[in-house]
Amino acid sequence: METLKKPIGSCLFAVVSYSDEGAYREAKLNLEKSLSKIMFESNFMPKWIHNTLEEKLQRKTGLYCQILAFFQRIQRDSFPEIKKITVELDKLLQKKDNTLSIYPGYLTSHNVILASATDDLHKIYLFNGVYAEIIFRLESGAWKVEKTAPEFFKTKEALFFFASLHENYEFNKDKA
Repeated sequence: METLKKPIGSCLFAVVSYSDEGAYREAKLNLEKSLSKIMFESNFMPKWIHNTLEEKLQRKTGLYCQILAFFQRIQRDSFPEIKKITVELDKLLQKKDNTLSIYPGYLTSHNVILASATDDLHKIYLFNGVYAEIIFRLESGAWKVEKTAPEFFKTKEALFFFASLHENYEFNKDKA
């Protein structure tokens, strides 16, 4: 007989694209208040590049991009609520920096998932208008980027960050 059980907590992260340093600092503070203390903050990363014409028309691209990883592990069923929090924070901070965008995701032992508000063939609908997209999958001990992943995740800097985050996650996953 099959037994249903929840997986261990996943490592929450957020990619933040921005142009105004003050708006970024405010986003960090709000994310810490809403989600969890920040465990890791990346160096400056390559710019976020919108994949579709629709995204390009909707949003300007920030000059800078950084990734924040949080201490608190999340259960995957809380992911739509986390996306809702980041969408609300996006709207609030757009007044200070119209390029600011927050893209939440989570890391597990075998993949990296990004939340989205748009539907596409390769995305899975969760609920409340939130979709999930597999960005990386672990294959033979190395991250493989999905063809449909945003260009940002195909950079060596992003691959390095997520490989390091995965190493930390695996080392500490039984301690959570």
